Amino acid sequence: MKTARMLCFAMITMAVEVVAVGCDSPTKSPPTGTKVRRQPPAYPFPPAPEALDADLKLKAVAVIDTAITSPDPVVRANAIEAAQGGHHPQAANLALRGMNDSDSLVRFAGCMAAGGLKSRDAYDLALKLAYDPDPSVRIGARYCLHRLGDHRLTNELLVATTDDRKYVRGDAVLVLGLLGEKSALPRLQKMVVDPEPAIRLQVIEAMWRLGDKSALEDLVARTLSSKPDEAVIAVIALAQGGRGDVMPYIYEQLTNDFPEVQLAAARGSGMLGWDEGYGVATQYIVSPESRQRQMAALAFAAIGRSDSQKLLAPTLLDPSPEVRLAGATAILQLRPPGTPPERYR
Repeated sequence: MKTARMLCFAMITMAVEVVAVGCDSPTKSPPTGTKVRRQPPAYPFPPAPEALDADLKLKAVAVIDTAITSPDPVVRANAIEAAQGGHHPQAANLALRGMNDSDSLVRFAGCMAAGGLKSRDAYDLALKLAYDPDPSVRIGARYCLHRLGDHRLTNELLVATTDDRKYVRGDAVLVLGLLGEKSALPRLQKMVVDPEPAIRLQVIEAMWRLGDKSALEDLVARTLSSKPDEAVIAVIALAQGGRGDVMPYIYEQLTNDFPEVQLAAARGSGMLGWDEGYGVATQYIVSPESRQRQMAALAFAAIGRSDSQKLLAPTLLDPSPEVRLAGATAILQLRPPGTPPERYR
């Protein structure tokens, strides 16, 4: 599916051995209600106050600016996503550039970023792209228009969920979850029997985003899946619901047998305002597997601790463009020292 190429998780099933970077400070006590098989890697706590490095931030911006000119459309699409997620100073302009790209994947990424940023400058172009030849771009344009207050074409997203092409259904489900409109729940609830397993998982994720508690049991069960790709998506989906009471389920996966699931849990805990995955991210930021380095950088991004700068700096020179962009995103998301994370209910 096109969208999956742009988003941050690839499905790697092989566990690898890595050299851990030493962290001598003990881990905090696990969240109440957690069933602990073993403790996750120790990490420095409390965080060491470390001023944000202005030069490092400029280098991170430069990495994104370089990627947006890549001949590879997947890299360009990821650069647009990184610019939005990392609060790049020209994120809105890069989104507009993406909307004008010759490749449909990049146009889709541009629409999604412009909508996420609520960029008023994107309105006229989004209205034009609502009739783009590519169905994914049309979906992205409708997302952008809805975010800008024009809901006239939003109902057509529900029509797209019945499309014969699975990637179109997947994109429509993704957007409906992101829009936060509970009116989409009846349609999504009918899609839990979609013939495509990946779509069914996306549907459950979208339902959870929209506050449907019936999705919780299914997502928790999938975090225990023997298929690491499924468990990764389920862990992040749990966190995206913004409910702090799911933290025990995420914490348990910090010691999952698969590194990618551990890294998803590290990121998910950061998304909910906790840093219990800092030690996991520290381990895998030096992994020989590029996908694990990418996921580790994204975990640091979600955690947001300024003392991860020294660990993230080498990612800007990584041979993998995905790792470089993930590292740049993380560096631009780090909080100034003394700034507490937002904790969810």
